Amino acid sequence: MALVELQCAVLGEEGNIFPVVADLNAYAEDLRYTIFYQKFSRRCNLLPFDVALYLAKDMSGSEWLTDNADLDAFLKGGQVSSQLVRMWPNCRLNHPEYLGTNFEPRNNEINVLVHVKSKRAVLPESAKENPRPERSIDTKLAEDATTIGLSSRPRWPSGRLPSLCPPQMFSGTSLQLKKNV
Repeated sequence: MALVELQCAVLGEEGNIFPVVADLNAYAEDLRYTIFYQKFSRRCNLLPFDVALYLAKDMSGSEWLTDNADLDAFLKGGQVSSQLVRMWPNCRLNHPEYLGTNFEPRNNEINVLVHVKSKRAVLPESAKENPRPERSIDTKLAEDATTIGLSSRPRWPSGRLPSLCPPQMFSGTSLQLKKNV
């Protein structure tokens, strides 16, 4: 198990560079899931298969992308070049065309480019300006219930809530509540 720290950069997001620790024997799919859960899992409309990985070097495989003044402009462009090598999910990271078995990361090198493929990940302008809905869910439910002739919420007498499990089911059991001290 050879763990390495890979430097990743997100296409379309200027200055978004982050490290990820990965096993060279792992599949690119494992790396994709690691990156997704580390960086993108809080975006509610994004799924792991919406993220594509590319090696941050040219087709000849000679030079890695370096973290310099030109990097921000390249990342901001957000375009996937035909010169980039796609990291297919079913290939291992130590594949000769990817990182190889003797991979050693160096300073100021970007190893993986992350491309978010889905348009679902981008918020519409209206959502950015007004992130809160105009009506709450409770208000909407109350309006819908009134429309079909129901009261807004069923009211149960105190202590007489409906139960899926009758109290007799729990009589004679040894369930005890523990107090947190």
